[in-house]
Amino acid sequence: MSVDAISALERGARRAPRRDTVALLLEALHLGDAERIALETAAAEARPSRPRQLPPEARNRADNRDRQSPTLHNLPFSLTTFYGREDELRALLTDVIERRLTTITGVGGVGKTRLAIEAAWKLLDRFPDGVHLVELAPLGDGDLVSSRIAAAFGLPAQTGQLAGDLWIDALRDRHALLVLDNCEHVLEPVCRTTERLLQRCPDLRVLATSREALRVPGERVLRLQPLAFAAVSDVGDGNGGRDGPAVSLFLARVSDTLPDYKLLDNDVAGWRSVANVCAKLDGIPLALELAAARVCTLGLPTLERGLDDRFRLLRGGARTSLPRQQTLQATLDWSYAVLDEDEQRVFDRLGVFAGSFTADAACAVCGDDDIEPDEVADILWSLVEKSLVVAVDFAPTTRYRLLETTRAYALDRLENDGDLVDARRKHAEHYHALSDGSRALFGLSSFAEWAETYAQELDNFRAALAWTIDERRDVMLGASILWNLRRLLEFRSLEAEGISWCNRALAAFAGAAPPAVEAQIHMIVSRLLLSLGVYHDVIPAASRAAEIYRSIGAELQLAYALTLLARGLCAEPERRQQADVVVDEALAIFAQSEQRPLVDIEPGEGEMPRLLMHELANSFKAFTIDQTDYARRRAFLRASYERLRVVAPGHFLVSVALIHMSEVELDCGDYEAAMRYANQSLELYRGPGSSYGYIWALNAAATSALAVRDVETGRRHAAELLAMTRRLGSAPGLAMALLLLSTIAGEDGDSARAGGLFGAWDSSTGKTDVHASATAFLSARAHELLARIPDDAALATDVAAGSRWSIDQAIDVALQVAERRS
Repeated sequence: MSVDAISALERGARRAPRRDTVALLLEALHLGDAERIALETAAAEARPSRPRQLPPEARNRADNRDRQSPTLHNLPFSLTTFYGREDELRALLTDVIERRLTTITGVGGVGKTRLAIEAAWKLLDRFPDGVHLVELAPLGDGDLVSSRIAAAFGLPAQTGQLAGDLWIDALRDRHALLVLDNCEHVLEPVCRTTERLLQRCPDLRVLATSREALRVPGERVLRLQPLAFAAVSDVGDGNGGRDGPAVSLFLARVSDTLPDYKLLDNDVAGWRSVANVCAKLDGIPLALELAAARVCTLGLPTLERGLDDRFRLLRGGARTSLPRQQTLQATLDWSYAVLDEDEQRVFDRLGVFAGSFTADAACAVCGDDDIEPDEVADILWSLVEKSLVVAVDFAPTTRYRLLETTRAYALDRLENDGDLVDARRKHAEHYHALSDGSRALFGLSSFAEWAETYAQELDNFRAALAWTIDERRDVMLGASILWNLRRLLEFRSLEAEGISWCNRALAAFAGAAPPAVEAQIHMIVSRLLLSLGVYHDVIPAASRAAEIYRSIGAELQLAYALTLLARGLCAEPERRQQADVVVDEALAIFAQSEQRPLVDIEPGEGEMPRLLMHELANSFKAFTIDQTDYARRRAFLRASYERLRVVAPGHFLVSVALIHMSEVELDCGDYEAAMRYANQSLELYRGPGSSYGYIWALNAAATSALAVRDVETGRRHAAELLAMTRRLGSAPGLAMALLLLSTIAGEDGDSARAGGLFGAWDSSTGKTDVHASATAFLSARAHELLARIPDDAALATDVAAGSRWSIDQAIDVALQVAERRS
């Protein structure tokens, strides 16, 4: 090997599925109606939906029963393709066959009417007396419901309500399907009339659409959800995320106005824009159709950007539509107008919630002098029944949410009424109290249960932070929420987000933060950087926190800051002695605090946090003393691990301690012990906990596997590490994966990839923050393997080429090694 190649390596080492036939067959099999309809539906799905005529015998039966009936149906012909409701349609058809009354509920614009009409067409030949659609939307008077239904059956139209039940008696022998569309604004007369019809007409079936259920005995409710769409992140160079019903509907409607419009397979940005549009509009068909109509004038990119102001952009539905369908605004106005005043006020205030929320949260935020908190809960469920609020996650506690479209509408109403600031403040104060409770309960249950409980509220915590910090409404309140959430951010692998919030809080304070608050923010940054493994950046943040705590005499907080500072300093070998002094001061303060009450710390910072930080400091001591004193290093780590295992079982620090123990065993050459500890850490991290910590455990497990010459186990861990690194965007994680896979390529005898990946690792930004023990071992092993390559010039070329690779190029080569591709 050439001198230049050796030098390059040494530099790196220092950085660390035909319908008529089917129907006859099913009859011959004597299947029940429900079984037949399910199988027939599956067979019919392969052909386009189209209107169907009744067979002659059925038409004759209808004529013989009542010659007053002018038609066998009054269903509108569909002018567009039906998308994405195969499962719902199949379930609906079965329900209509089996039940007397079926109601489709859902938010405005979600496609209730379209689904009902599609089902009605498919059921046409099952009802010899026809299928009769009654459109109730135009009615402003509930007294006209009976006459509208009677007219649909061909009975004499009358002004006002028909007298008594004589018109119902005329329908007693009808074997028909009645479709009642848009019942919500005349719900009570619809319910009364439907119940009388079902009681007096035994062969009648009713299919209704409404924002809320009719609550008539025997009713089956089908709650219709928006069309499915893939996450924007799932749309890549392949076809993933492009075939969902929401995407299909949107693009089909775009082609109605732009016949030549087509997205090319390689237009990833275009496909992502479509996915983003579908996401912003929650997959609501009406919203998607309105948005698609604007592509011809705005273009897709502008439409995507403008959807934040969707109620301004989405104008001009079809002129033949009902006025309420001509804009998304009108659609929601239709729902809003049927609410009473208290329902409107609560609905408006619910707009401040992000994601899901509990009834308790709604009561705290939406109540006022005129609406008691316990009344809010009743109103909340009324809004669920009216399909303006969605009930989700019924166990263990029911949670609620607004679709994004309805939430935006509620916020607009709230702002126009001048109540937005008051509702935002109540929301922030409620979630501040909730975050404070999370801190008080820390350590009183399993850490996984604790984290899962409060993780459900993350979207609302974010909304509170945005209002208090970004809008600078109450930065102190926001900083307090942030401090309370610091452990949750670690457990949920939200380190980068937490650091961003901290920086925004400091900027919002503009240098005027109270010292203790500023120190807390720097402490949060230090903790999160440490969890990310960006050790060098821990130093300035932890130093500033320690400086402030020292100046205000907050001793225990000073010890916390010094502990984090010591770990940052350990990342720089030349500062190990300084790190040793710092960790000794921290340990001395912890020792003193055990001898007296905890009087100098705030509530929620009691015994558990002190114990955890004390043991973390003890484990760091193993990296600040003489690195060749293996007995003493083992003693520090073993004692710390045993105490953590007892006082904080399930806490991620137990896994951290095991990783540290693996590192020390790697240093002293006991590779079997290193692998044992690493595997134990890996198993603990497979449960809830920090994903970033899982990266370190994977690196330790892969490294120790390579140390015992188990290349395939090392490859498996390295492949998983690379996949998680890509998902989380971890620079240290990528550096670990590149060095591991360079070594594995060397073990495979793949000199070109081994050299290229080594060069890519040597130039990677996260290399310096990788644990020194793993880096030293792997780089030494890489040296050993690369030194066997006889062609020095080719090796130097490969290393140099790898150092110039983009991240995508490096990952592509790393994947080839991880998957053993030739």
